[in-house]
Amino acid sequence: MIRKICLLPLLFFIFWVTPVYGETAEELYRKGEAYFAAQPPDYPAAERYYLQAAEMGHGAAQLRLGFLYGETHFHGVADDLDRAEYWLLKAAEQNAGDARFRLGNFYLRTRKPPQMENALKWLQKAAEDGHAAAQYDLALLLLRHENTDAETAHNWMQSAAGQGNLHAMIMLSRAHRHGLYGFEKDAQKSISWAERAAERTGSVIWYTRIADAYYTGEGNLPPDREKAALWYEKAAKKGDGHAARRLSEINKKE
Repeated sequence: MIRKICLLPLLFFIFWVTPVYGETAEELYRKGEAYFAAQPPDYPAAERYYLQAAEMGHGAAQLRLGFLYGETHFHGVADDLDRAEYWLLKAAEQNAGDARFRLGNFYLRTRKPPQMENALKWLQKAAEDGHAAAQYDLALLLLRHENTDAETAHNWMQSAAGQGNLHAMIMLSRAHRHGLYGFEKDAQKSISWAERAAERTGSVIWYTRIADAYYTGEGNLPPDREKAALWYEKAAKKGDGHAARRLSEINKKE
């Protein structure tokens, strides 16, 4: 009897430390996420759980592994571009999260030299899925590529900007201002996109750019002191001296 009683604590200990098998891929992934987000993070532990989930076909875990192996700042996890590509490809093939966009950028920016054909392929797929950043990156690649279809590139840039991609808005504003990349020189379109970028960023640089265009008139954009005053006021509130002086001039004339 004494011998049996002594065995009970040992059995309890064995049960407690033995891992519970049969966990789902989602459960393993969530454990990986917990270690990844811990303070401080435990990246090797996160890697172990992500790997188990990824091997079970979990797309988000595959994407995480591609991220872990493709970067150099996750302490305790060796950067390995071949493994990063392998898992990103697995995730992209099942369209997990933004894996197609990530894989396209992996071929474009991480692989040396860049694998342009693969980059275009996966950015195209992500763009067709409606990914705004992929549409922007794809448009840039096409615009900078020789013998490309400029109209297609323009359409992707417009689509990205229409979805609220700030980089695309800025590109379109500058392109229409200077007639870059085959875009028509059109001050009205330039300012229209500048206004959307300004509202997104709250940048005094954009405020004064728009206000100056309305104040003096630019290209096919006629002078409009009332609209200029609205934008100068925004800039003046942020401490811009030029805007304050112009606003004062407008108010005196009125």
